[in-house]
Amino acid sequence: NNDKENFKNFKNLTGAEKILNAENYNQFDWYPKELIKLAKVEPEVFVEDTYKLPETFNNPNVPLYKTIREINDLNISLLNKRVGIMAIKEILTGELKLEDLKNLENNELSEELITKLRKIQNSADKDTRLNVDRAIEKAILHHVKKVNENHNESESIRFREIEKMDSNTLYSMIVFGKDDLYTSSFNGIYKNLKNKLQENGVSNYELLKENNFLGLKKLLETLASYNKMDEFLENMSTEEKQKVLDMYIGEISVITESAAIGEIIVKMKNDPIIKIIEKSVKKAYEKNKNKENKAVIFAALGSLIGKESPLAGSWAKEMANNYKIENKDLVKNEELMNEDGSCVQQYFFYNDTKEKNRTNWDGHLSFKNMLKKYGFGVSWDKDGNITEFSGSNPDYKLEDFGTFIKITNKKNNGKTLEIYANKPDHEDEGVEDIKRELRKNNKKVNIAVHRGHSYYTKKTIKRLPEEAKIVHLGSCGGYGYLDEVLVKNPDAQVISTKGTGTRRINDPLMKSLNEKILAGENIDWDKFWKDLSERKSGRGIKIKKDANFKNYIPPNGNIGAKLVSLYYKNYTPETKVASVDEDWDNLEL
Repeated sequence: NNDKENFKNFKNLTGAEKILNAENYNQFDWYPKELIKLAKVEPEVFVEDTYKLPETFNNPNVPLYKTIREINDLNISLLNKRVGIMAIKEILTGELKLEDLKNLENNELSEELITKLRKIQNSADKDTRLNVDRAIEKAILHHVKKVNENHNESESIRFREIEKMDSNTLYSMIVFGKDDLYTSSFNGIYKNLKNKLQENGVSNYELLKENNFLGLKKLLETLASYNKMDEFLENMSTEEKQKVLDMYIGEISVITESAAIGEIIVKMKNDPIIKIIEKSVKKAYEKNKNKENKAVIFAALGSLIGKESPLAGSWAKEMANNYKIENKDLVKNEELMNEDGSCVQQYFFYNDTKEKNRTNWDGHLSFKNMLKKYGFGVSWDKDGNITEFSGSNPDYKLEDFGTFIKITNKKNNGKTLEIYANKPDHEDEGVEDIKRELRKNNKKVNIAVHRGHSYYTKKTIKRLPEEAKIVHLGSCGGYGYLDEVLVKNPDAQVISTKGTGTRRINDPLMKSLNEKILAGENIDWDKFWKDLSERKSGRGIKIKKDANFKNYIPPNGNIGAKLVSLYYKNYTPETKVASVDEDWDNLEL
């Protein structure tokens, strides 16, 4: 009973507290196993960045502690240390070595190492998987950047290093560098890949088999975006094409994984391959017909084929008739208003002052940048406590409510903008106080905006007002959280990014949106996105020239969002939260 009581107390601690209180739990058999679980969820708490690990971790006779210490002592980036911590179990079993982390740091990637890292990523928590993505991306981008930088050089100079690489490495460059390759870089790498395959007498299908179909999703996305998918599949037999598509589509287990094939369907809607895709989707649908959660995924994809492609068969047309995909091209102005003519927006900011380096206080800096767009300034002390506001703007009024602020703009046309934002040093109290203030004034949130690192996204989504018509996920990789937003509100129109989120784009985007709303205009996403691309970013250049802008996805261009929205309108998942008692009963000591 005493052991169980300690376990329950332990489970209620934060990740950092579970580490810092090691001496209180070190004697229990379950403690090391809980630390290994924690490493997959919060690897950052094991890395000596903001504090030193307790003395308990200096015991060289405990392999787990010894390995954690060795990872911290490596001369590698914090990112790669986090990846090492995520892989602590694999390092202890010998599947991954400390030398592999050094190779990752030095951008020395091999297909074997990438495979190991992907395996680690697949077993990690959703919020921490981005660490592995970024580590692989960093190493791949080292080589991609060289090719991009030499775009004015002759092909013989530009692709000199590429020509020395084997086909599997070139394959990895396309798969993992897909979001950063210049078109000309992709064309050069793809050309070299084709040449290597031809020289070695290896077919495209055999290439996929050699790589265990690793990164098939990204490969298909990339090939489709450069109109090379038909060419890549051309030298495959119909049977091989069907196998490739059956494999990818058949392994889709959650609705967000359908986004890639959804985008391919739209890009390839006039190509005969659509018939093979439909066959694969139908096969997956039939296989999962009795599993409602999966059947609806493939019904949604069938509906997309039926809606978009003139080559769609009878089954896809039937799905399109039974499962209607909504267009998200327009948001009417009145849909963004409370009854009194006010557009209420809630911003979620977070406190990063645990970071030693103040330039990493992302929450405070994002808060400051947002205020600057409306003519205001903010100051804070050395501990990050906000002390005062400055500046003025004849069009906007700023009010300080202690834990949150309110920015107001009232127009003569009866439209009012009300922005409620918690102060980053009050990430919890501020949100609760805003909720009380809105309830008191009988207001509903029309637009919700997440501002902060990706690992805060889940916290925002838990607090997300269900009535919000537009949700802006401004963090890195916000696209990956679509399902969690749309399960709460299938009608929400979501702005997200597949890559890096940046305040250089987030703030001009929201300012531009607010100008349209205050003018009483409807939001036509095609027109809005085109106008936005011509505005100046935080760097003073046109937003369309910012390399990160291509990763931002508007609601109407978000095939994934349309599929996820359709999914949750036709399927309501059961949710079950395990209790600490269940955790205890399931412990394997």
